Formats: sequence, structure tokens, C-alpha cells
Amino acid sequence: MNQGTVRRINLEGGFWGILTDDGRKILPSNLPNEYKKDGLRLGFAAQEVKDMMTIQQWGTLSTLSEITVIGKVQSQNADPRL
Repeated sequence: MNQGTVRRINLEGGFWGILTDDGRKILPSNLPNEYKKDGLRLGFAAQEVKDMMTIQQWGTLSTLSEITVIGKVQSQNADPRL
């Protein structure tokens, strides 16, 4: 089980990523809307997607499962809706 912090990445129009506690960047292909909150701490399982490409060029494209909220840290985004 991985742990990390959801972040709104303001590149290429903006997208959601997860910075894991061990320093990896996860680009989730299926992050549900209820978890799209900058600073949200999650526990999750991630399976790398190898047969797809994205325009983001950030992190490892992955499918998430077993998602659980484990807390929240301060948002780094200026948008108060996130």
C-alpha cells in the first residue's frame, strides 16, 4: 500500500497527481472527483499503465485501487476550491 499527497499540478492546463511519501510521482488515470483536493493524504494501491501515453509527461501513469483518506496537509494551490 502506497501513501502520498494529492497535488494539483499547474502545467499544461492543469492536472491531478500524487506525490508519494518515498518521492515518486503518480499520475492517476482514474482518480475519483471526491479525492481531487490539493493536500489530501491518501493510502492506495497503484498499477502502472504501460499501454497508454499522456501529454502531461509527469510521473508514472497508473490506475488506483483501494483508495483511503488518511488525512490532509496544507494546500499549495491558490484556488480556494481545491
